[in-house]
Amino acid sequence: MKTTVERYNPSGLNHNPDAPILGLIQTGISAMSDGVAVVSGILQMNTSGLGAPGTKVYINSNGELVGGRPSTGPARYVAVVAVQGAQGLIVVQTKGNGTWGALKDGLS
Repeated sequence: MKTTVERYNPSGLNHNPDAPILGLIQTGISAMSDGVAVVSGILQMNTSGLGAPGTKVYINSNGELVGGRPSTGPARYVAVVAVQGAQGLIVVQTKGNGTWGALKDGLS
């Protein structure tokens, strides 16, 4: 049995905005295929639009990664920019938003 995931999108019709965020997906995943979720660690991605190193990264109300806390709607803190650029790096910290217990419970 495989764990299934869905995109965190609090503005979606059937989405629970309090749902835990397991991690950030390392690469695109098509339906019913395998993938890697980074729960805590380094993720290489284009960080050009997220801000300078040290900028906190949030998931906004549309389920998108944004640099800095959005001024409207719900937002969940998930990472910090480490290196800015096309081959940038973020430090993923999803376990700090209350998901670590949910992850641990799912694996026990």
